[in-house]
Amino acid sequence: MDLYFKRHDGQAVTCDDFLAAMADANGEDLSGIGKWYSQAGTPTLMVSTSYDAAKKTFTINTKQTTPPTNGQPDKLPVLIPLKVGLLGPDGTDLPLHLEGKGDVGTSTVLRCDDTANTFTFTDIEVSEVMSVGKGPSRLHWVLCYSCLCSVCKLGVLSFI
Repeated sequence: MDLYFKRHDGQAVTCDDFLAAMADANGEDLSGIGKWYSQAGTPTLMVSTSYDAAKKTFTINTKQTTPPTNGQPDKLPVLIPLKVGLLGPDGTDLPLHLEGKGDVGTSTVLRCDDTANTFTFTDIEVSEVMSVGKGPSRLHWVLCYSCLCSVCKLGVLSFI
């Protein structure tokens, strides 16, 4: 916000001015956010997960859709930030190692900016429960029965 006010305090500005300041201040490409106000409708983000015990990897797959609206039958994917973390069986936060990025702490924000995205966490010793912080979209989270039991027990879905 400091950069935004430094550049534009007292001026009439556009949404693009705001996005440019936020992108520059954070070193991020936020061009996908502009699609939020250039097309109608609310996207749905479907999230599914899988665990590979042999490789010790936990994979998150996302699929984004936005239904057609009058005059806009085809929708482009938008940038949806999705905050995630992995919990151990006792509910403790686990350290995350995101393939291609390395260590990212105990939670990270995934950039869901395509029709389908895949994110793989490495060095995960046991099948874990994913904790999802909801982004600005409809979220459909596909869970196996044992995962659903775990998230209910741990209270991970309290945001829904």
